[in-house]
Amino acid sequence: REVPDAVPLDEWLGGDVRAAAMNAVRDALADAFGRLVAAKIFHPDLHAGNVLVQMHGNRPLVSLIDFDKARQLRKLPPRLRNLMLFRFNRALVKRGLAPRPVGLADRVRFCRRIGIALGPRDMRQLAADCGSHLKRHSWRY
Repeated sequence: REVPDAVPLDEWLGGDVRAAAMNAVRDALADAFGRLVAAKIFHPDLHAGNVLVQMHGNRPLVSLIDFDKARQLRKLPPRLRNLMLFRFNRALVKRGLAPRPVGLADRVRFCRRIGIALGPRDMRQLAADCGSHLKRHSWRY
């Protein structure tokens, strides 16, 4: 099904994006990711090309697409949730769509919006789940 007037996130990031719009899209993306997690859906191919952005004035609407490899689980383990986050981040960095590292405050804000409380133990678990890649690459958006 087509999403009218939507632009893939990778194209949207390639345009002239203001900081306020970037923050609004990040929050909308976190909400969409949170709905995936709440529905216990594992999306193994989540990247900027599979995220559509529609701007309605200052309010973005984010749609996730390409669910052919996704699956709904009885329980979504934190390891798979963290893997989705890491793969999405890695895809942004790999394609050069991540112009600046995300600071700790932004990471915590994003994770809280998707229902992850990030204490020291959670950060260690996230790093362990993502392996050495997370240590080598800083989070970006």
